[in-house]
Amino acid sequence: LVEWTRQRDEYLDEMIRLDGLGSDSAPLSCAYCGLEGRCRCLDCFNSRIMCDGCARSKHKHNPFHRIEVWTGDYFEKSLLHAVGFLMHLGHHGEPCPRSSPPSTKMTVIDTSGIHTIQVAFCDCLEPCILRRTQLLRIRWWPATIDRPQTVTTLRCLDTFLQRSLQSKLNMYDFYLAIFHLTDNT
Repeated sequence: LVEWTRQRDEYLDEMIRLDGLGSDSAPLSCAYCGLEGRCRCLDCFNSRIMCDGCARSKHKHNPFHRIEVWTGDYFEKSLLHAVGFLMHLGHHGEPCPRSSPPSTKMTVIDTSGIHTIQVAFCDCLEPCILRRTQLLRIRWWPATIDRPQTVTTLRCLDTFLQRSLQSKLNMYDFYLAIFHLTDNT
């Protein structure tokens, strides 16, 4: 601890640097396509500044990643939903040729927080797969049978089970902890 105390200013400077632009400078450009960038991901390793389009495409298989959007003065917490992210069910994440708008706004409870995700269901007739079945196939447990709008990931349910068995954690406290991961104000 004494050794760290001598280095604490360096650690604090780096933590503050993470809250700002870091090595980037305004105007921001996307590290992937060169367009105007404004997003960064808190969960991607060594995340770079991205435009909305690249943020959507880079997170096609990571819908629970948390992003921040540059306001001109600071980074503000945001959602992939806010930059137009749309999750396609069926067809291995590609759009269904028969999918009809509008998509459905889903509330997804995961170990990383509570997320709002725009979902486009597969509407193919052959074979016709129920929406709840499409959700179960991506490991999302629907809260209702008909027209589900809230789901919990199986990862979240498994985590609750383990914590409940190991430390007698109740569902209310588990949910509250997840809620505070999303919004700790």
